[in-house]
Amino acid sequence: MKKNLSVYLFGIGGVVLAGILILMSVLIASGSFRYRKTPLVIQTASSSKTFDGRVLRSKKWSLVSGKLSDEHELEVEVLGEQTDVGSSENYARIVIRDISSGADVTDQYDIETHFGKLEVFRRKLTFRSESNRAVYDGNAHPFPYAMLASGWLASGETWEGYDFAEPTDAGKYKNSFRVRITNSDGEDVTENYEVNYDLGEIIISYGRLVIESGSASKEYDGVPLSNPDYSIREGSVQADHKIQMKAVGSITVVGICNNVVQAQITDARGMDVTEFYEIEYATGTLTITPRSLVVITDDVTRPYYDTSIPGDWHLVDGELLDGEQLKIVTTQQLHSFWQPGFYENQVYSYSVWNPILGDVSDCYRLISQHGKLTLTE
Repeated sequence: MKKNLSVYLFGIGGVVLAGILILMSVLIASGSFRYRKTPLVIQTASSSKTFDGRVLRSKKWSLVSGKLSDEHELEVEVLGEQTDVGSSENYARIVIRDISSGADVTDQYDIETHFGKLEVFRRKLTFRSESNRAVYDGNAHPFPYAMLASGWLASGETWEGYDFAEPTDAGKYKNSFRVRITNSDGEDVTENYEVNYDLGEIIISYGRLVIESGSASKEYDGVPLSNPDYSIREGSVQADHKIQMKAVGSITVVGICNNVVQAQITDARGMDVTEFYEIEYATGTLTITPRSLVVITDDVTRPYYDTSIPGDWHLVDGELLDGEQLKIVTTQQLHSFWQPGFYENQVYSYSVWNPILGDVSDCYRLISQHGKLTLTE
């Protein structure tokens, strides 16, 4: 009897268990029941660099939060790559396996992924174009020469300069150009670089002129001496250009200096084109010579211990300029004699004062005739 009861109870339990399993299957199928998955947060690393033509990768990753079952292992394969300038996600393939069986149990986890960023920045390059000079002839004068002045290209890449400036008229121009960079496959990869330009200068001139300024001289008269005369010793101006000369050098007092002049050249429209000529000046000279004055000192007789007599001289030849004053000190005026006797009344010193120019003594040459000085007891 007991044996039959056990079989009966076991049968009832099996039926109940089967019913429970059927019910769970229905609930799972209908979405009314879900397993609670273990949450995990996985982060891949970020990385950046300046473009060098090589692939940028970062295999690093970390489990930011959550706990893996001791019976499971986490496989993270970071696959992100970035070669050219730009950015992309450092994405990864994630699989969780049962250690004992190797079965994929990834669906038992609620995995949240945070992908890092892989970023490649443009490499800075500076290209420099050469400078050049040319003489105007109505033709274009390109100068297609340039060099990589700073920075470097990735392996296998080459550059070429093109679209160089082609100036024709006289003037100063930037030797502008553009650069194209290609890889070993001939693909344009210029966008991987920050290209900067250090531009040379193309100067087209109307040619070289050697201009000689005139010379002049005169006797000191208080008026500045200048001379705008000139001659072109070498070269010539364009047929429709006009040249004017301005004297910027002058001299007023006795001496000699270079006759500095400046040329101004204008074209048919009246525009100043002087800077488009290569001008060299050969300077003449400006010379001021001294004026001559002739002075006679008087015969003077006086006791040697008496005060000297002023005004013991006369200007007999030559003229001072208006407003100038001549001062003369004679031997008699010195009053430094030790004993009576006979002396020559010489001109000891002289000076000429101009109210505007100041001391102009050097502008005069003094010629003197001396009287006699008699000093008595």
